Parts: sequence; structure tokens; C-alpha cells
Amino acid sequence: ISTGNFNSTINITFTNGSLAGTYNSFNWKNIRIVYDLNRTCDTGTEPHCVNYTLVNESLVKFNATSWGKYGIFSINESPEVKECIVLNKTGQQYRQVSELSVDNKHCVRIGEDHISFDGAGYSVTGNFLNSTSGIFVGQTGYGLSLTNITVKNATVNKFGRGVNFRKNNHSRILTSIMYNIHFGIYLNNSENGTMKGNEIYNHTVNQTYSVAQFGYGTAAIMVWKSSNNTIEGNNIHDDLNFSNGIMLFENSSHN
Repeated sequence: ISTGNFNSTINITFTNGSLAGTYNSFNWKNIRIVYDLNRTCDTGTEPHCVNYTLVNESLVKFNATSWGKYGIFSINESPEVKECIVLNKTGQQYRQVSELSVDNKHCVRIGEDHISFDGAGYSVTGNFLNSTSGIFVGQTGYGLSLTNITVKNATVNKFGRGVNFRKNNHSRILTSIMYNIHFGIYLNNSENGTMKGNEIYNHTVNQTYSVAQFGYGTAAIMVWKSSNNTIEGNNIHDDLNFSNGIMLFENSSHN
């Protein structure tokens, strides 16, 4: 839960006690301060975010001296993904800890901003239904959009779409594996994203059926009505089953 946007030229003093009084339905012992809500939260060269564990009556002080959009979030101590589930806690970093499988529906669904999902190499397996996605990222209402989502180290098998971004901005799909799939990565009305270091295979999907079903065949990466995305360092293993490698469709530009 974000406390809001802060002025980038002032100092902010944030106390555990004062937040507990306002947001008393959440655990504010463990918090994450995010300095740039449009960028990934990692340990890279720039301090995009900092995690703190508060003790009674402790203070956390930080200088908001750069960028322009900030957030303070409560984070769970053990955000483990053990089953197909909707991930909807803003600012949380989730980690898959077991193999997942499902029939006739999406498995992992992300429905709020600023969420990171780490598949940790565990598989997500479906039953080849065209309308399903191993990992679906999008709001319930089609007109709503999400921002700053990260999917990484995922392994997705036997879905219509491996990782499906619907109306996402400034989001990422990184170092993931998709195989036995109609579309490995599917970008739908999504902009300013990064797809990097992914491995996409198609061993068993029947190409003739896919062309008849979708009208334009299958693709390792489908970019549909999506612009200004970075797609680099991905390996596509065709095996003569994908109709298209990377397909840009309907007003997709500057990718």
C-alpha cells in the first residue's frame, strides 16, 4: 500500500508508530522505500529501493533528493508462492517455492502495481488451452493499466501464452523459459517494457492448428498494439513449429 507521491525536494521523516495509527490493518514492521516507482527494485548501481525492518519507536530517515515519484510499502516476511494464485499486494516481491500446475485457467495472476515475481526456476504447467496464460499480468477491467511489474526466472509450459502482459507500462520479463507454447511472450497494449535474456521453445504445438485458430499463426514473442519496448538477448528455438519469431502487429512502433 503506497502512502502516496512525495515532493522530490524535501526530507521525509517516517515513523513506525504514526503509520501504524493510520494504516493499522497492515504490518509495518518490514517496509520498503521505493525511490522510483517506474523502475525495477533491485541491488543495481542505483538505489532504486531500500528495505528496512523497524523496531519499536524507531525512526527511518531518507533524503528524497532525486527522481520524482516515491512510495512506502509494507512487505510480508515470507511471500512464498506455493499454488496458482492472484498476487495483489502492491510493492511486494514474491518468490515461487514449488512446482505449479493448473487446467483451463491462468496460473499466476498479477493484478496490482510495483510487484515482482521470481519463479526461481520452478515450473508452471497448464494443459495447452489457447485462452490461458502461465503468468497473466493485468487488471480485471480492460481499461485499467499496471506499472512496474517484474517477472523473472519463470519456467512456463503448455499454455496458450507463457507470460501475458495486458496494459502494462515500465515492466519487465527477464531470464525466463517458455516452452510447448503458442506464444512465449505476449505484449498487449503495453509500453516502455523490457524483455531480456529469455529462452523460448516450441516443441509440440501444431502450427496448422494455431494458424487456423489465431488467424496469424503463433509467435515466440507477440507485440500487439504495444510500443517503445526493448526486446534484446532472447533466444528463440523454433523447431519448425512457430509461425513467427518476433511479430509486431497492429500499430506497434519504436520497439
